[in-house]
Amino acid sequence: MSIKNTNPKTRSRVRFNLIDFVIILAVLASVAGIYVRYNFSFDEMKNEDNFVEAEVEFLILNVTEQLADALVAGSPVFDSQNKKQMGELSAIVQKLPAEIFVTMEDGSIIKTYSNALRYDVRGIITVKGIQTEKGFLCQGENYIAPGASMVVLTPEVDFNMLITNINLKK
Repeated sequence: MSIKNTNPKTRSRVRFNLIDFVIILAVLASVAGIYVRYNFSFDEMKNEDNFVEAEVEFLILNVTEQLADALVAGSPVFDSQNKKQMGELSAIVQKLPAEIFVTMEDGSIIKTYSNALRYDVRGIITVKGIQTEKGFLCQGENYIAPGASMVVLTPEVDFNMLITNINLKK
């Protein structure tokens, strides 16, 4: 047999203590922080008034002579992912025969040059963007950094480039 509480004045009620208050306050502060982070910082990063000009030095490895000759200074450069213009091809600095590294049987590495009309091309693209603590945000869209590889498009040719350096202009 079970005993039931028949007294209407005794009810179970929800009790809040200090720990419950601290948890609710922490959740509200987190939501407010996320809101501020995503709304204010993204607007600032996409504001073209905050953009600075930079020179992106790049390297294209082992390409044909036709591709190397198709790179023309002054051509607009587009990002292959979103098809938006990211800058302008400022200069072609070097066009040298492609370097080839061969490992010998004894483990030594020998550097030779391609004799099949293959080239390594170095150049500079002028872009606009914003410098953040994470890196350079090109056109407020894509982070780029030395060591990163990306596919870019020009009206003449598409190519995969390795970013070797980013110099901010003052």
